[in-house]
Amino acid sequence: MVESEQSGAPAALPRADAARGLALPLLVQLRWLLVAGESGLLMLAASWLAPTLPYTPMWAIVALQGLSNLALARGEPRLLERWLPAVLVLDTVLLTGLLALSGGPHNPFTALYVVHVALAAVAVTARGTAGIAALSAASYGALFYWHVPQPLWQGASGHAGTHVEAHLVGMWLALAVVAAVIAFFIARLTQQLAEARALAERNERLASLTTLAAGTAHELGSPLGTIAVAAREIERGSAGPVRDDARLIRDEVQRCREILDRMSGSASEAEDTSRALRIEDVVAELQAALGADGPRLHTRLPTPPPLLFAPPRAIHQALLALVRNALDVSSEPVELRVSQSDAQIAITVSDRGTGMSQEVLAHAEEPFFTTKEPGQGTGLGLYVVRLIAERLGGSLRLRSAQGQGTDATLSLPRRAAVSG
Repeated sequence: MVESEQSGAPAALPRADAARGLALPLLVQLRWLLVAGESGLLMLAASWLAPTLPYTPMWAIVALQGLSNLALARGEPRLLERWLPAVLVLDTVLLTGLLALSGGPHNPFTALYVVHVALAAVAVTARGTAGIAALSAASYGALFYWHVPQPLWQGASGHAGTHVEAHLVGMWLALAVVAAVIAFFIARLTQQLAEARALAERNERLASLTTLAAGTAHELGSPLGTIAVAAREIERGSAGPVRDDARLIRDEVQRCREILDRMSGSASEAEDTSRALRIEDVVAELQAALGADGPRLHTRLPTPPPLLFAPPRAIHQALLALVRNALDVSSEPVELRVSQSDAQIAITVSDRGTGMSQEVLAHAEEPFFTTKEPGQGTGLGLYVVRLIAERLGGSLRLRSAQGQGTDATLSLPRRAAVSG
């Protein structure tokens, strides 16, 4: 069984806004690493280095940071982006508390102040960055006056011996931590910004296509309507093969209109506003849109069926494309399954067709790629579905093997909303 997966990426945003949107999940990861590192250092200090430290308030600070990160991880991303400066302020204050309880300015881990300034530089506004830098400098200065002395670091003032060595080792560790954290954050953020730019380019190409398709649909509307009327008149006044040919002409005209509608349908997607959707209502609309093929769509929904907060037109367009693709390649019924977790809803469309080879699967989501006969498809269905999934913060995954059918899974956050 072969799988092809395209992970969700943020939609096109200005560079500064994109950095803020991407920084939040990375900040959550870094804070978990920080909580783990602080816990490890406290346990190490309690066991071997400094058993006299005030561990109770220090563990309380670490616990507060962990609880705040848990709330940050479970919150609404779009709302929490506004709280990034406040999170960095909290981290600076908590770091100051830990340093004040463990030697103050003599503690070599004061270098961690640089991490917060670096994160602010890429994640918040210039004013916010200046504020974090000023707070860090003021906090460091305050440590000279308010701190709990720690003999382990006091030898750093110039006395020879093990204290100086311990301080130098601590400085080396602090430098390594600061360098690793900044390198990790900047590298990941740069990678995700590159993915966002690539998505922006794909959206621009699709926007150009849909604009062209919308203009084409407008220009062809009148001649296609004329052909349909003429074919209907011929069908009414004829019999036998001529009547069958006229009916075929009308059917093909209708197909042309549907193809143009599908090509231009995503042009208005950006204006599609999010609202609460019942999955059973979405499925009912799908079966209605399928017409005579509606009964061939079998569904399996969880009990109770979940709610999805998303743009209805975008969801309908994506699922209709997946179901139509499945119906086109399978003479048997197609199954639509819905599963859910705390954060996501996964909608899987399964067919029992001939499946796809690894080579075909690798190109299946590319624009204008199709294995259908000429005139039977545009090759845009899966491409548009993937773009919709990415815009909603989700993903499209294809799982297929020759002779075993295909599973197409659209995974979306419970509160999906168009980005941009």
